[in-house]
This record gives sequence, structure tokens and C-alpha cells, in this order.
Amino acid sequence: MDKLKQILTASLLGLMVLVFSLAGLLLPDQESSREERRKLQTLPEFSWSRDYGEDLETYFADQMILRRELRTAKGWFSTKVMGRLDNGGYYQAGNVICKMEYPLDEKQVGYAADRLAGVYEDFLKGTNLRWAVIPDKGYYAGEGRPGLDYERLAERMLESLGDWGEYVDLFEVLSLEDYYATDTHWRQERLFPAAAALLKSFGLEGPDRKHYTAHEIDGFMGAYFGASGLPAKPETLTYLTSPLTEHAVVTSAEEAGTMPLYTLNQWEESLDGYNIFLGGPQAVVTVENPLAEEERELVLFRDSFGSSIAPLLLEGYSKVTLVDLRYIAPELLPQYVDMAAADDVLMLFSVQVLNAGRILK
Repeated sequence: MDKLKQILTASLLGLMVLVFSLAGLLLPDQESSREERRKLQTLPEFSWSRDYGEDLETYFADQMILRRELRTAKGWFSTKVMGRLDNGGYYQAGNVICKMEYPLDEKQVGYAADRLAGVYEDFLKGTNLRWAVIPDKGYYAGEGRPGLDYERLAERMLESLGDWGEYVDLFEVLSLEDYYATDTHWRQERLFPAAAALLKSFGLEGPDRKHYTAHEIDGFMGAYFGASGLPAKPETLTYLTSPLTEHAVVTSAEEAGTMPLYTLNQWEESLDGYNIFLGGPQAVVTVENPLAEEERELVLFRDSFGSSIAPLLLEGYSKVTLVDLRYIAPELLPQYVDMAAADDVLMLFSVQVLNAGRILK
């Protein structure tokens, strides 16, 4: 009987290997994975180099059938059965996937804070400066896992920016529900309190929710959907329109002519569905509001989070210029941004960017 079991087990394993091998040979290669937000290795050209063997190994791993299902099963077994607190640095709080941001890198945060302070001192002295930190959703998930020292992060930012600007605390305004379950970003339709807090700091009224219409797109798979290797379901991505957004005139330093406020073509063309907000990564984007009651301009230094809140901030301004210092050096800013016209300046960055501050140019 034992021998029969061994034969059956070996036969079953052999059959699985054969089926997977045949399927891998017969099915066409996939060039990219929306679930994992990356390009996949295609069959490399043969060579005698060491790189060929490594590329071939990556190719078989990337093109394996049921790759996501197998990775998810491994992640589920690791966390639910073996009791691990995370799977490769990712963990779940209910149905929300978080990534552990730990520890605080004071040198990186200090570089970012000093860099931002230098930009203000060199180009924007005399304008009204406000700054805010966007917490990682793990701040709200809790569950006793290691996390950043947010208090020290704010203190370090204050050391550089406190002399020039006012800090706007978003930590008490936001909650776990304001973020996508499978992504690092916040949900635009949940940002009215945050937008109101930022606008109020400049003496302006917050956006009126009644003026906005929500539009939904099903099938959003955030950055953590595939990277975490944890069970997850596609979500609904929501974007908001209003008379202001529909009449807004948007230009980019990287493209000729105007562009839509919501670049819906990015949903199909980009691996990141969140790029529908202002075209995704852009060095300098200008949004003009022809319906504004008065001339008032805001310069918003931001990362990708700023793309989705900018349409809500438009209510207080005739012009909002978004600057992403990950893609443009400060010395080049006068070529693209009319600093003298700025009335208000907002520096709004996520903890992920601040904790890796040297990505700022």
C-alpha cells in the first residue's frame, strides 16, 4: 500500500509538471502584468553568458501559468496557517493591504525637508506657505506592527519649514477608509475633509460636495494587489467632476497643447490606473480655473497623492500649478513656473516620499 501511495504521488507530481510545462510552451507569453504593475520577462535570445541563465530563470517564473494564484496561496498559507505577521513586508488589516513603512530614516527626511525649505527660500519668499504630511494607511491599521515615528518625522520637517510656513495636520482628518484597499493612494471621493482643512488654512472655503458628480471605473488593481502576494479583489476607482473641473484648462510642461484633467486613456494604456488623475507622473502641470471669482494662484509641491486632491483645491483658485520635484530640479523651475505670481504655496507629501527624501532632485 505504501509503495502504491508513493507511485501515485510521484505520478501526480509528474503529471502536474508535464501539464505546466506544456501549458507554458503552448500559451503565448505575456508582456506585462497589470496585477503586479510591471513588465514581464519574455524569452531571451540564447547566449553563453551568465545573464542568459538568469534571464531564462526569470522568464520561466514570470510566464508560469496560475502565477498569481500560486503566489496568493503561498501568502495565505504563510500568514493564516503559519501565523506570520506579514508576507514580504505586506500585511492585511481586514480586507485592506498595507506595507510596513519602517524604520524612520531621519537623514532622508532631513534631506527632503531641507530641500523644500531651500526651494521656498530661493524662489517663494513672501508667499503664504503651508505644509502637510500625508500619513501611510498603516498608521490607521495599527495591529501592533512596527511603524514610523510620525511624531519625529513632523518634528524634523518643522525644524526646516517651521520658520516660513504653517503646518496643517491631516492625521486626525483622514482614516483607513479613505485609502484604497489594494493601493497606497487615497480615494478622491473621500478627500473633502482633507481639502477643506488645507483650504481653510489659507482662509478659503472648502469644496462643496453637492457640486460634484462621482464616476466609477471597475477593476482597479492597486500597487499592492500583486506585489503583496495576499488575497485581494479588484476595486472600484472613483473620480469626481464638477463645473469647475469640466471647464478647467490643463497644460503640462512635457506635452504640447492642453490635456484632460482626467486622462481616462491611461486606464488602458498604463499599468497604473491611478494615472487617470492629471496624467500620472508629471514634472509641472498647470490647471487654470476660468470660473474663479478672483485671481489667486497656488503652487502645489506634491507627489502622486496631489494629483487627485488638486481638483478639489481648484475651488479656491484661478490657477493651481503642481510641481513634482522627483522629476524636475528646483533650478529649472523659473523656466516653467511664474513664481512671482504665486499667492499661496502648499507642500504636500506622503510619508513614503519623505522617508526616501533623496528621490527629490
